[in-house]
Amino acid sequence: MADIPDHARKTLDDLRQDVTDLITKLYEAVADMNRIERRYGAQPTSLMDLMAGLIEPGARTSERPALSTNTPGPGSSRGGVTIRPDQYLGHPPLEAAKSYIGEVGHAVPFDEIADAVARGGAAVKGADWKETLEKSLLRSVNDVIKVQEHVFGLIRFYTAEQIKALRATRRQASTKPKRRGRPPKKKASAESKETERRGPKRPHLVAVGASGE
Repeated sequence: MADIPDHARKTLDDLRQDVTDLITKLYEAVADMNRIERRYGAQPTSLMDLMAGLIEPGARTSERPALSTNTPGPGSSRGGVTIRPDQYLGHPPLEAAKSYIGEVGHAVPFDEIADAVARGGAAVKGADWKETLEKSLLRSVNDVIKVQEHVFGLIRFYTAEQIKALRATRRQASTKPKRRGRPPKKKASAESKETERRGPKRPHLVAVGASGE
């Protein structure tokens, strides 16, 4: 192995991180393109097609070799996305999860997200990191939305009308109807309780004596 000085290794590490960040952004941009293309029935553009276009600018898409971002490569493949062992190296699990969902380009079951985060080398900590990650996804309401139970997508995948309708439906489902029962009994006053205990009052009898009148 080449003997690389520490300062050079540090530079290489920084460059690798920059490249990793750029690749993540590229995948996210391509996912956005594909979403629009699928909406209008167009053929999805692959990242490799775009790269081939840079190498051979004059070549038409039909003349290029069939390339796809789903082509198997180093690492494991989930959801059509190849995950390198260092894909999310050192990244917080939540950040890695959002990146993975963005790379897939549509909503993903949580088990698949957690598997990708672990396989990609994210900085997971503790035995309950999966539970913590799912709670973090639920709290990330500005950029993550729960599409179904234990299924998450990114807000940017959907229109404002879709998000509004989904949240309205959930609010209605969470509103419990009030229980209907007998009306509450009125509290009896102290006087009525005493009357009930002693019974009804009897009229006073006035004795009339013989007055001789």
